[in-house]
Amino acid sequence: MKALILSLVLAAGAAHAAPLPDAAALITYETRVVSAEGVTKQTAFQERWVRSRDHVWSERVVPANAVHEHEANDGHEHDLNFATAAKHVYMEKGGKPALQFVRRPQKTIIRMGESEYAQFGFDGSWDSSALLIDRRQLANMRKIAKPATEAGASWLEQRKGEQYIRVLWSETRQMPLVIESGTQDGGSWSRLTMKPQAMPAVLPWTQLAGYVRKDYMDLLD
Repeated sequence: MKALILSLVLAAGAAHAAPLPDAAALITYETRVVSAEGVTKQTAFQERWVRSRDHVWSERVVPANAVHEHEANDGHEHDLNFATAAKHVYMEKGGKPALQFVRRPQKTIIRMGESEYAQFGFDGSWDSSALLIDRRQLANMRKIAKPATEAGASWLEQRKGEQYIRVLWSETRQMPLVIESGTQDGGSWSRLTMKPQAMPAVLPWTQLAGYVRKDYMDLLD
């Protein structure tokens, strides 16, 4: 779903921009697509998101009434499913972003190699995790006269043929409050909404002492 929401966003590269202000948010992802068979498909989910210095952490919110599907008997299918694992993007000493997933119940950290990034919706850029949009994309968008929900924020828009992307960008928070994209005829529509939250008292990536570390390739054996 994230790939659909950000399908119009340009690749950002691996450059690490100036330090960003700490931020936390509850992100809601929504999509709607009308299929060739005339079926309207809608999906939605939420994540808790935290950004501080050289770290970005996002973790799926699983409702209490979620229906849990039966796992494969050998457990291998479950090992390769990272939908509910926490996603941790961080800057390595050389100034290059790295990706790992954290399974809290199993106290396990799985590090991804660069060859696996695309498979898990990561383009290897810092902006895609820390800003959720490319700064260069913002620079090429035009302001539109649409009321913002808070001071220091403004709506930006870019159109290409029948496709559009609109962003409610907070200059103060240095993050989007809304990213909305789709087609003019309504055949596809996606929206990412960020609701700012208080920073957690303890940053989640500082609570990984004693976790077992594995490489993703180890799970394929």
